[in-house]
Amino acid sequence: MTNNDGLQAKITSESAEFDINGQDAQSYPHLPEIEVTNHLILPAATLTEVISQTVIAVSKQLSQPILTGVHFIIAGGNLTAVATDRHRLAQRTVTFGESDVNADIIIPGPSLTQLQAMLDDVETVDVRVAENQVIFQLGENTVFYSRLLEGNYPDASRLIPTEKRTTLTINARDLLQTIERAALLSHEGRSNVIQFMVSDSRSTISSNSPEVGRVEEEIFAAQTSGDELTISFNPDYMREALKSFGDEEIQIGFKTPLDPFTLVPTNNETNFIQLITPVRTY
Repeated sequence: MTNNDGLQAKITSESAEFDINGQDAQSYPHLPEIEVTNHLILPAATLTEVISQTVIAVSKQLSQPILTGVHFIIAGGNLTAVATDRHRLAQRTVTFGESDVNADIIIPGPSLTQLQAMLDDVETVDVRVAENQVIFQLGENTVFYSRLLEGNYPDASRLIPTEKRTTLTINARDLLQTIERAALLSHEGRSNVIQFMVSDSRSTISSNSPEVGRVEEEIFAAQTSGDELTISFNPDYMREALKSFGDEEIQIGFKTPLDPFTLVPTNNETNFIQLITPVRTY
């Protein structure tokens, strides 16, 4: 490859020759000069986990721009990340030690997805917060910039129910496999809904598609307690929530068939929660 007259590159390969037009480098946007107000260092593995567990719940609707990002609250040595599209919610809290860093920022979901793809070979990430930008220093040679979303993120804590009348404890991966089988039929129907029946004696996942047929599968929970309950939900939301737990044992907590239900790991109930709003079927 050679440079011709400054603004054109010539690329040759065996018998092929390309002349590629370029533009003046001076017209390329310069990186902004940013005054950093806060910064903290996080293990890349921790940041990757936080992003993967929360970005799934950001809204895809541009009519609600504030919900297209993940809300990060940094205070008292804790980092809490929250995302919701009003149909589901994901919240993760991690502790990084004693610190006087305080920040309240909203990072666009697409930016976090791109950042996550760059973290595989990184050990630590230096996170620097400015007035309307956030900078991630990845090793010595890579810097990732993202704008911040402006506005007030809704108080997500109000969406999380404090009462559980029915609970079910099960391995997340086992339940995920059942959901994926039932979704084969639900995706062929108009409503894309799966029904979950929970009782002390027998719990089942079922899907009914008039166009294709019906499936029902019994699930074997480690423990169930409380009132018998039948609830319907979007299987795609449930599938993404379950994937975020990997092979962990989780507890699913229900209040009523019309109230949002929660999924939490049994060994860490306070630091990670997925919430899904049920679907009315009548």
